[in-house]
Amino acid sequence: TYCVTHWWGPLFLRSGLPGEPYLPFTPDILLQDGATIDLSGYGIEGVARHTPGHTAGSVSVELGSGDALVGDLIASGVFLGGLIRKGHAMRPPFEDDPQAVSGELMGMVEAGMQRFHMGHGGPLAAKEVRRHALSLRNLKPGRKYGMQTVGCACSEPKLAEPVK
Repeated sequence: TYCVTHWWGPLFLRSGLPGEPYLPFTPDILLQDGATIDLSGYGIEGVARHTPGHTAGSVSVELGSGDALVGDLIASGVFLGGLIRKGHAMRPPFEDDPQAVSGELMGMVEAGMQRFHMGHGGPLAAKEVRRHALSLRNLKPGRKYGMQTVGCACSEPKLAEPVK
């Protein structure tokens, strides 16, 4: 089950892409509950951080330069970074928990991140990310396309059969 966030979310689901099964795997490193990995050992000034909300396994990178790489935690522009409103933050086509996304984004803004680079659109300034995070915080259960805040099981994986 995926928790759609926009009118075009159901179209995305009908494409079949989100329902494609995937093979289970065992991660080399498991990040959860605010855990971080120091990236200096790899020559990068920054940390990788567990940032659930879009999915339970979402990860972001916070760099010493003030840049944050946030994947699909946030998007911008019409049609996922497309033609217009590229400087306007928006929700991705689906997300597990908008309240968690809000908390993660606010935490990065408060930690001093200045530019947010995402999988679709951007980059966005911290001021715009803060505005978006506050709007997510104010979502009310039961609103159209806000239903995902009411017991949605978005993170349940659909596993494929192992390859033999």
